[in-house]
Amino acid sequence: MVGGFKPGSFFFSIFLLIISVLLLRESFKINTLGIGWGGPRFFPQTLITFLLLLSIILVVVEGGKFFKYLTLNRNNRVPSVRWGEVLPVILVLAASLTYVLVIKIVGYFITTFTLSFIVSLMFRARVLDALLIATVITLSIWFLFKVLLSVPLPEGMFGW
Repeated sequence: MVGGFKPGSFFFSIFLLIISVLLLRESFKINTLGIGWGGPRFFPQTLITFLLLLSIILVVVEGGKFFKYLTLNRNNRVPSVRWGEVLPVILVLAASLTYVLVIKIVGYFITTFTLSFIVSLMFRARVLDALLIATVITLSIWFLFKVLLSVPLPEGMFGW
Protein backbone atom coordinates (compact mmCIF):
# COMPACT_ATOMS: atom_id res chain seq x y z
CA MET A 1 0.00 0.00 0.00
CA VAL A 2 1.65 3.17 -1.22
CA GLY A 3 0.12 6.58 -0.60
CA GLY A 4 -2.98 5.10 1.02
CA PHE A 5 -4.00 3.19 -2.13
CA LYS A 6 -5.78 -0.07 -1.42
CA PRO A 7 -6.84 -2.07 -4.47
CA GLY A 8 -9.75 -3.66 -2.60
CA SER A 9 -11.27 -0.29 -1.74
CA PHE A 10 -10.76 0.97 -5.28
CA PHE A 11 -12.42 -2.07 -6.89
CA PHE A 12 -15.27 -1.98 -4.36
CA SER A 13 -15.94 1.70 -5.10
CA ILE A 14 -16.22 0.96 -8.82
CA PHE A 15 -18.48 -2.04 -8.13
CA LEU A 16 -20.69 0.09 -5.87
CA LEU A 17 -21.00 2.77 -8.56
CA ILE A 18 -22.06 0.18 -11.15
CA ILE A 19 -24.61 -1.36 -8.78
CA SER A 20 -25.99 2.11 -7.94
CA VAL A 21 -26.51 2.96 -11.61
CA LEU A 22 -28.20 -0.40 -12.26
CA LEU A 23 -30.48 0.03 -9.24
CA LEU A 24 -31.44 3.55 -10.31
CA ARG A 25 -32.27 2.28 -13.79
CA GLU A 26 -34.43 -0.49 -12.32
CA SER A 27 -36.22 1.91 -9.97
CA PHE A 28 -37.74 3.69 -12.96
CA LYS A 29 -39.64 0.47 -13.72
CA ILE A 30 -41.64 0.78 -10.49
CA ASN A 31 -45.29 1.49 -11.23
CA THR A 32 -46.24 4.99 -10.11
CA LEU A 33 -49.91 4.00 -9.62
CA GLY A 34 -50.88 7.32 -11.18
CA ILE A 35 -49.33 9.31 -8.35
CA GLY A 36 -47.11 12.11 -9.59
CA TRP A 37 -44.89 13.17 -6.73
CA GLY A 38 -44.22 10.96 -3.71
CA GLY A 39 -45.54 7.76 -5.24
CA PRO A 40 -44.07 4.28 -4.84
CA ARG A 41 -40.89 5.30 -6.69
CA PHE A 42 -39.99 8.16 -4.38
CA PHE A 43 -38.43 6.33 -1.44
CA PRO A 44 -36.37 3.80 -3.45
CA GLN A 45 -35.15 6.47 -5.84
CA THR A 46 -34.21 8.77 -2.97
CA LEU A 47 -32.16 6.04 -1.29
CA ILE A 48 -30.56 4.95 -4.55
CA THR A 49 -29.67 8.53 -5.46
CA PHE A 50 -28.04 8.94 -2.06
CA LEU A 51 -26.14 5.67 -2.62
CA LEU A 52 -25.11 6.85 -6.09
CA LEU A 53 -23.78 10.16 -4.73
CA LEU A 54 -21.82 8.39 -2.00
CA SER A 55 -20.40 5.90 -4.47
CA ILE A 56 -19.30 8.75 -6.77
CA ILE A 57 -17.53 10.39 -3.82
CA LEU A 58 -15.88 7.06 -2.97
CA VAL A 59 -14.73 6.56 -6.58
CA VAL A 60 -13.25 10.08 -6.64
CA VAL A 61 -11.43 9.57 -3.32
CA GLU A 62 -10.13 6.10 -4.20
CA GLY A 63 -9.37 7.21 -7.78
CA GLY A 64 -7.29 10.06 -6.36
CA LYS A 65 -5.32 7.57 -4.27
CA PHE A 66 -4.87 5.39 -7.36
CA PHE A 67 -3.64 8.37 -9.40
CA LYS A 68 -1.25 9.33 -6.60
CA TYR A 69 0.01 5.73 -6.52
CA LEU A 70 0.65 5.82 -10.28
CA THR A 71 2.49 9.17 -10.12
CA LEU A 72 4.71 7.96 -7.27
CA ASN A 73 5.56 4.78 -9.18
CA ARG A 74 6.15 6.02 -12.72
CA ASN A 75 8.58 3.20 -13.48
CA ASN A 76 6.06 0.56 -12.49
CA ARG A 77 2.72 1.64 -13.99
CA VAL A 78 0.82 -1.50 -13.00
CA PRO A 79 -0.10 -1.49 -9.30
CA SER A 80 0.75 -4.66 -7.47
CA VAL A 81 -2.44 -6.21 -6.18
CA ARG A 82 -2.08 -7.95 -2.85
CA TRP A 83 -4.74 -10.64 -2.64
CA GLY A 84 -4.96 -10.04 1.09
CA GLU A 85 -6.47 -6.62 0.31
CA VAL A 86 -8.77 -7.71 -2.53
CA LEU A 87 -9.90 -11.09 -1.22
CA PRO A 88 -12.20 -9.72 1.53
CA VAL A 89 -14.03 -7.61 -1.04
CA ILE A 90 -14.48 -10.59 -3.35
CA LEU A 91 -15.65 -12.80 -0.47
CA VAL A 92 -18.20 -10.24 0.76
CA LEU A 93 -19.57 -9.86 -2.77
CA ALA A 94 -19.73 -13.65 -3.20
CA ALA A 95 -21.43 -14.06 0.18
CA SER A 96 -23.95 -11.34 -0.72
CA LEU A 97 -24.72 -12.98 -4.07
CA THR A 98 -25.16 -16.35 -2.35
CA TYR A 99 -27.46 -14.66 0.18
CA VAL A 100 -29.67 -13.27 -2.58
CA LEU A 101 -29.87 -16.65 -4.33
CA VAL A 102 -30.56 -18.68 -1.17
CA ILE A 103 -32.82 -16.47 0.96
CA LYS A 104 -36.09 -17.58 -0.66
CA ILE A 105 -35.19 -21.25 -0.28
CA VAL A 106 -33.73 -21.28 3.23
CA GLY A 107 -35.53 -18.27 4.69
CA TYR A 108 -34.71 -14.92 6.23
CA PHE A 109 -33.44 -15.90 9.68
CA ILE A 110 -30.88 -18.52 8.74
CA THR A 111 -29.45 -16.71 5.71
CA THR A 112 -29.28 -13.27 7.34
CA PHE A 113 -27.72 -14.63 10.51
CA THR A 114 -25.18 -16.66 8.49
CA LEU A 115 -24.23 -13.75 6.23
CA SER A 116 -23.85 -11.36 9.17
CA PHE A 117 -21.79 -13.91 11.09
CA ILE A 118 -19.47 -14.68 8.15
CA VAL A 119 -18.93 -11.02 7.28
CA SER A 120 -18.21 -10.20 10.93
CA LEU A 121 -15.61 -12.98 11.07
CA MET A 122 -14.07 -11.78 7.81
CA PHE A 123 -13.52 -8.40 9.41
CA ARG A 124 -11.71 -10.10 12.28
CA ALA A 125 -14.40 -9.99 14.95
CA ARG A 126 -14.05 -12.55 17.71
CA VAL A 127 -16.48 -15.47 17.45
CA LEU A 128 -18.57 -14.32 20.41
CA ASP A 129 -18.72 -10.78 19.05
CA ALA A 130 -19.65 -12.09 15.59
CA LEU A 131 -22.49 -14.14 17.12
CA LEU A 132 -23.75 -11.07 18.97
CA ILE A 133 -23.48 -8.84 15.89
CA ALA A 134 -25.29 -11.39 13.70
CA THR A 135 -28.06 -11.80 16.26
CA VAL A 136 -28.58 -8.04 16.69
CA ILE A 137 -28.60 -7.40 12.93
CA THR A 138 -30.98 -10.28 12.20
CA LEU A 139 -33.45 -9.39 14.95
CA SER A 140 -33.29 -5.64 14.27
CA ILE A 141 -34.10 -6.04 10.58
CA TRP A 142 -36.83 -8.56 11.41
CA PHE A 143 -38.38 -6.17 13.97
CA LEU A 144 -38.21 -3.22 11.58
CA PHE A 145 -39.75 -4.95 8.58
CA LYS A 146 -41.96 -7.68 10.03
CA VAL A 147 -43.26 -5.97 13.16
CA LEU A 148 -43.15 -2.21 12.53
CA LEU A 149 -43.71 -2.09 8.76
CA SER A 150 -45.67 -5.38 8.37
CA VAL A 151 -43.53 -6.44 5.42
CA PRO A 152 -43.41 -10.20 4.93
CA LEU A 153 -39.93 -11.72 4.97
CA PRO A 154 -38.99 -14.93 3.12
CA GLU A 155 -39.89 -17.91 5.28
CA GLY A 156 -38.14 -20.58 3.24
CA MET A 157 -38.48 -24.31 3.63
CA PHE A 158 -38.55 -24.18 7.45
CA GLY A 159 -41.42 -21.71 7.65
CA TRP A 160 -39.66 -19.19 9.89
